[in-house]
Amino acid sequence: MAVGLTGGTVYTFKVYAINAVGQSYPPAQSNSITATTYPSAPSNVNASIGVLSTSANISWTAPFDGGTPITSYTITSIPGNITTTSTTTSGTITGLTGGTVYTFTVVATNAAGNSPNSSASNSITAITVPTAPSNVNASIGVS
Repeated sequence: MAVGLTGGTVYTFKVYAINAVGQSYPPAQSNSITATTYPSAPSNVNASIGVLSTSANISWTAPFDGGTPITSYTITSIPGNITTTSTTTSGTITGLTGGTVYTFTVVATNAAGNSPNSSASNSITAITVPTAPSNVNASIGVS
């Protein structure tokens, strides 16, 4: 097993046989492989209020994939740790609490594993429909 390889880089290897007389020539060369590692963190995470005022639309810039395709992204709310997954560079989180200020982070996943968390998005405040007024009184006015 080779260690210390850089993800996304194509490598081939040469193998020599060595005995008391010396080293073989020419060396046998392997097929080429692309080293893989987990992705880097997504960047430019942006949040906006969704169509439902207790939802948020999140978008981001795809990171370096580590040499193997990104299979999914996980979006997490702060606070609340509400999560959702996406296979594109955007997603919607629902179930936010009205009046609460939220930011969001994104993690990319490929066959090698998970990226670090992205930096937090801009903050948004989830909103809800106001409650109905109470103790409403009417009186007749003079016109």
